[in-house]
Amino acid sequence: MTRKIVPYVSLASIIDGLDLLVRRKKQTSINTSLLYLFKFYMLCELALEVKNDYEGVLKTSIDDLYLVTNDVDPIDISSIQLMLWKNGDYFYKKGDYKNALSWYCHTSSILTNTTTDPNNVLVLSRKLAACYAHHSDYDLAIECLEKAINIHLSLAQDFLSLIQW
Repeated sequence: MTRKIVPYVSLASIIDGLDLLVRRKKQTSINTSLLYLFKFYMLCELALEVKNDYEGVLKTSIDDLYLVTNDVDPIDISSIQLMLWKNGDYFYKKGDYKNALSWYCHTSSILTNTTTDPNNVLVLSRKLAACYAHHSDYDLAIECLEKAINIHLSLAQDFLSLIQW
């Protein structure tokens, strides 16, 4: 009987291994923040290669991050948010609005919970709205923009004034 050997390791297996390292971290002097930064770096890079089967892993990783937000440096959380945003931009530029929307939504969830810079919220909301519009989901596009404008009304007015020019 021949055994078929898979020549690659799944993305989920790699992330599970990194999660195991995080759980074992308590017995070592490794920085939790650094492990999460590495985990998301690997996830973002591998997701571009795999092109499928990463959505569940991404959602689980984001949920895990929320559980340890206090243990992760704010700068590292911002770095993770930027990595997710970069992946969204990658898919957006390729015209893959479904995948871009997924990455932007996860970026938005981190951004709205951790940011002090309202400019990023407005820019990301515009990108989310564009993805919704490409999927002909105009109600969600409008809702997304209205929510961002209501949160930062004065800044949104400045932002809209700049767009007119």
